[in-house]
Amino acid sequence: VAETTVTRGASVLATPRGESAAVTYLLHGGWRARVDLRHPAVVRALRIDGVVPQPVSAAVLDAIPEAPAIEPPRIPMAGSPGPPR
Repeated sequence: VAETTVTRGASVLATPRGESAAVTYLLHGGWRARVDLRHPAVVRALRIDGVVPQPVSAAVLDAIPEAPAIEPPRIPMAGSPGPPR
């Protein structure tokens, strides 16, 4: 069994043991926030490209309070034409 040591102040990507990487959390500052690794903007902003999430038990994740998910902002009418000139 592999062990992961977390240093105080460090951030860790974690996936519930037995789940796919689609269910990934960023553990930081005593909180966990779901991260969708399919969004390149999120991966680049967090500088987690190529970082492999560590498998942890569901009990460990459940013991950490959940923060809002980290996801790109939704911009109303993105991609539609702007106002006429």
